Amino acid sequence: MKNILKSIVTAFIIGGILSFGIYYIDDFMLNKSYYALYDEIKQASDHCFAVEGRYPPDLRYIEDHYGIKIDNRRFTVDYRRTSPDNPPDINIRINKGGASA
Repeated sequence: MKNILKSIVTAFIIGGILSFGIYYIDDFMLNKSYYALYDEIKQASDHCFAVEGRYPPDLRYIEDHYGIKIDNRRFTVDYRRTSPDNPPDINIRINKGGASA
């Protein structure tokens, strides 16, 4: 009986450690994806300004002409251009309920 109890406790401890590790890795990757998406949008808008002489008018333009893919389940992107010659305001929000795969 004592050995069975030890095995059950050990299994729960290992399960808890694995669950925590998976949660930590998922959160870490979500944050990395957040910063990578911001950098991609910023670089694409700067590249557009350098090539075309103006910043992209909207996010759809960046997606269509610069190949940026946005996972709308995970992120909400607010892209606001105040004028063609001023850098846009780029705000990204993580959708916590979004699917990760």
